[in-house]
Amino acid sequence: ITKDLIACPSVTPLEAGTFSVLEELLVSLGFKIEKQKNGDVTNFYARYGNGSPHLTFVGHVDVVPPGFGWDQVPFEPTIKEGVLYGRGAVDMKGAIAAFVWAAKGFLDSTSTFSGSISLLLTSDEEGPGQDGIKGMTPWLQETEQVPDFFLIGEPTSENKVGDTVKIGRRGSLNTVLTVKGRQGHVAYPESTDNPCTTLIKILRKLTKQDLDQGYENFPASNLEIVGLDTPTKVTNVVPENAQAYINIRFNPHHTGKKLSRWIEDICKKHAKNYETQYHFSAEPFESLKSPLHFVLYESIREICGDLPRNAPTGGTSDGRFLHHLAPLAEVGLLNATAHQANECVGLIDLETLCKIYNVFLNRFF
Repeated sequence: ITKDLIACPSVTPLEAGTFSVLEELLVSLGFKIEKQKNGDVTNFYARYGNGSPHLTFVGHVDVVPPGFGWDQVPFEPTIKEGVLYGRGAVDMKGAIAAFVWAAKGFLDSTSTFSGSISLLLTSDEEGPGQDGIKGMTPWLQETEQVPDFFLIGEPTSENKVGDTVKIGRRGSLNTVLTVKGRQGHVAYPESTDNPCTTLIKILRKLTKQDLDQGYENFPASNLEIVGLDTPTKVTNVVPENAQAYINIRFNPHHTGKKLSRWIEDICKKHAKNYETQYHFSAEPFESLKSPLHFVLYESIREICGDLPRNAPTGGTSDGRFLHHLAPLAEVGLLNATAHQANECVGLIDLETLCKIYNVFLNRFF
């Protein structure tokens, strides 16, 4: 299944045939399918059963562009020495395949089943994320499809499959700060106003302050300067403006608005003329508490031998759109090669994740 999914060049926001692959298999198992299209984005919902309890697996079939530096064709799945290579292998077509196969094994071994298993998938996770799972949440509520638990297949594992789960994520604030000055010849500073000097003062203040010391399982919030730019690329001209690109990954001690006000306060103290642009990728969240988290942890220990650690690090996920509806947890493959050239997954890792999902299904129901 993973190979068939990788073979579909589903660069965001395209699903590129992935849903046809899944629909054929899931319909044969007795799932009912619902597909919704919004422009280039396609959302996919498959459900088996109508009763309770209800478990929903959440995932995305879209991938980032393959880029360069591959040793094989990114969308031609290749197995070498027990490792499957291809774009999307770990993020996250492998996890989707593992859950589908785990669900098949569970249903094949169950003679009486009164609950519900569903899959909620999108082709808009790696992109803007506005028409994918976010757009499906009202539909889940309106059609009474909200489950008892969301299981998200993001690649959470660090050193071995099952060592890390996420039941929360940090927020992300992106800022473009532009300080405006007066352009002129560098030899005549009295006739110029150097925006670079002002920008450096602001950035020094921003980076000098510790935002916090952490929050429960969350690490300390972190600010990074990820880019600097001026319109002039010569050494004898003071530029008319200077820009900094800033990202803050923050825990529940903060909100995006609170942090943007903090940036504004510092800018006002040091700059006469500046502009800021803010983009909130996500606010931090924690899952609703549930005994089902411990059911998942014990399922992982049964297969892997150890309990996982909860580490709300890494990037954002579609969990940010679902956490207010029902408890959730993210558990998937190793994340080391996600988005990289030669993205790959060990076949034994796929098998391990499939076993984790299968045990969780058996314990859940």
